[in-house]
Amino acid sequence: MRLIEGLLEAPDWALLRKQCHDCAQAVHFYLNVTKTTLKEKVVQEIKAYLESHYHENIQLDQLAERFDLNSSYVSHLYSKSTGQTILEYVTLLRIHQAKRMLRESSFKISKISQHVGYDNQRYFCQVFKKHVGVSPGQYREDHMIRVGESCSS
Repeated sequence: MRLIEGLLEAPDWALLRKQCHDCAQAVHFYLNVTKTTLKEKVVQEIKAYLESHYHENIQLDQLAERFDLNSSYVSHLYSKSTGQTILEYVTLLRIHQAKRMLRESSFKISKISQHVGYDNQRYFCQVFKKHVGVSPGQYREDHMIRVGESCSS
């Protein structure tokens, strides 16, 4: 309201022009903030979805459809906002969960690979070794939490 009053009460063209310019800048700023906030919200929702569904076979087109967006846009928005691709993030989630399961359970590696979303155990082992530096079996051997083990040696 104050903005409109300022425009209506401008004493000359120069001040009216300046007030119009200031108004346009304020609207531009508001729209950019709103657009950024909406983009951030979409990325947060995508991340939350991935964290809940990392163990499933996630297809980009299905993910985009879920959020009612174009798949290219989802891919670009996510990677621009996070600095990593959707596949990279899903892989990190899967590896993190696999490491936890290797440390804390006695499930076979084949069961763990299926649980975290890999149908092919051999491929899981390749991906795991690429990211962790050792095979899942070696990781388990080095990091498994053993019952009755004390912290002091």
